[in-house]
Amino acid sequence: MPRQVDYFCSDAIRQDLKGKTVRGGVVSGIGQVIRIAIGLAAVPILTRLLDPTAFGLLAMVAFFTNFAAMFVDAGMSMATVQRDQISHRQVTNLFWLSSALGLAIAVVVAALAPGIAWFYGEPRLTAITCALALSYLLSGLAVQHQALLRRAMQFKELAVANVASMAMAQVAAVGWAFRFRDTALDYWALVLIPLVSAAVRLVLLWWYCAWRPGWPAREAGTGGLVTFGANLTGFNFVNYFARNLDNLLIGWWWGGAALGFYDRAYRLMMIPLQQINSPLTGVVVPALSRLAGEPERYRRAYTWTMERILLIACPMMAYIGVAAPWVAVVYLGEDFAASGPILQWLSVAALWQTLSASVGWLFISQGRDREMLRWGCIHSLLVAGSFVAGAPFGAVGVAKAYALVFNLACLPLAFWMIGRSGQVRARDLVNLMWRVAPAPLAVALVTGGVRLALPQAPPVRLLLISLGCAAVAWAIAVLSTEVGRTAARELAASLRQTQAKLRHGIWPGGSR
Repeated sequence: MPRQVDYFCSDAIRQDLKGKTVRGGVVSGIGQVIRIAIGLAAVPILTRLLDPTAFGLLAMVAFFTNFAAMFVDAGMSMATVQRDQISHRQVTNLFWLSSALGLAIAVVVAALAPGIAWFYGEPRLTAITCALALSYLLSGLAVQHQALLRRAMQFKELAVANVASMAMAQVAAVGWAFRFRDTALDYWALVLIPLVSAAVRLVLLWWYCAWRPGWPAREAGTGGLVTFGANLTGFNFVNYFARNLDNLLIGWWWGGAALGFYDRAYRLMMIPLQQINSPLTGVVVPALSRLAGEPERYRRAYTWTMERILLIACPMMAYIGVAAPWVAVVYLGEDFAASGPILQWLSVAALWQTLSASVGWLFISQGRDREMLRWGCIHSLLVAGSFVAGAPFGAVGVAKAYALVFNLACLPLAFWMIGRSGQVRARDLVNLMWRVAPAPLAVALVTGGVRLALPQAPPVRLLLISLGCAAVAWAIAVLSTEVGRTAARELAASLRQTQAKLRHGIWPGGSR
C-alpha cells in the first residue's frame, strides 16, 4: 500500500530537505535513464515500421493538440508545489478546475478537428485529433495528484508512474505497428502513445497519492493560486506558440515528408534534454521553493546542482552536434538521412538549453511569475522570428536560424532578466558556463577529429569509434577542472556509502 504523507504540513516536508533532494535526484535520474532506454529502443523500431509521412501526420496535429494541453494544467500544479502554505480545500478547488478544463478542452479540440484537417488538406487528421482529445480529460484528473507528490518530494512514486506509463505506451505502439504494418491504419500506432500513457499514469498517480478531493467550496487564497497559474500559463502560451511555429510553417510550406524529417531530428535532439530537464524541474523547483527565504543557501544549491547537470548535458549535445549525420542514419535508418543536417543545427541550439531552462525554475521558485511572463513574450518573439526567417530555406534553414538567434539573443536575454534581482545573478550563470565549457569543447574537437580522420568509414563504425574517443576526452576534460574533480569525489563517496548500506542489507532512504 502507498505510504501516508501529510501533503499540507510544510514543516514536515522541509525535514531532511537536502537528503530528499539528493535521493529524489538519484531516483528521478534512474527513472529517466530507464525512460531514455525505452525511447531509444522504440524509436528505431517505429521508424523502420512506419514511413516518414506517419510521423508527419502526428507532427501536424501536434501543433494544435499540444497547444491545448497546456491549458489543462493551467499552471495550477506548479502553484501547488511552489506555495509554502496550502490547504486541502484549495487543492480540492484546483482539482475540480483542472478536471473541468480537461473536459472542456477535449470537447473544443474534437470540435476543431475538421478545421485542422482542412488547414493541412489532410482528411486523416480529423480522426487523429478526435482520438487525442481524450487524453486531455485523463490528464486533467491527474494534475493535482502529481503536484502533491512533487510537493511532498515523493519522487520514487513519480518515477514509477512515468516509467510504467511510457513503457506500456511504447509497447502498445510497437505492437500496433507490427500488426498493421504497410496498411492504411499503421499511423494509429503513434496515436496510441499519448492515450495509453495518460491512462496508465492517471491510475498510478491516484494509487500512490492517498489524497482525495472533496466538493469545491470557497477558500481564501485560491484566487492567488489561480493567478499564479495563469501567469505561468501565459508564459507557456507564448513560449509554446514560438516553439512549435516551426512545425506549422514546415508542414504548411514543405509538406508532410519534410516535416517528418524535421520532427524526427527534433525529437532525437530532445530525447536526452527532456529526460534531464523534465525530472529536474520536479526535483529542483520544490527544493528551491523551500529555500527562497535563505538567499545564500538558495544560490549555492542552484549552482551546485547546475554544475553537475551541465557537465553531462553540454558534452552530450556537443557530441550530437558533430556526429549528427551518423546518428541520424544509424539510429533512424537510411530513409531518414535527410534528418542529419537538421539535427546538427538543432544540437547547436541545444548546447545550453538546460541552462536556459533552469532560468524558468528560478522565476517559479522565487514567485516571479509576472517577470517570467514578460521574459517569455520577448523570448518567444525572437524564436518565432527565427522560424519565419528560416522557413523559405526549408527545414535546415529553420534549424539554422533558430540556432543563431537562440545563442546570440535569447540566452543573453534570459541571463539579464533573471539576474536583475533575486538570489542568482547573471554573473553566476556566466561563471557556470565558463566552469563547464572545457568538457563540451573537448568532446566536439575529438569527435570532429574522428570525422576528419575517417571520411570514408561507414556510419556505424564512425559512431562507435567517435563515442569511445569522445567518452575518453570528456573524462579527461572533466577531471581537469575543479568542479569536475569535486563532482567525481562526491560520486565516489556516494557509491561507497551505497555499497556499505547494501552490504548491511539497507537500501538508502529505506529500512532493513
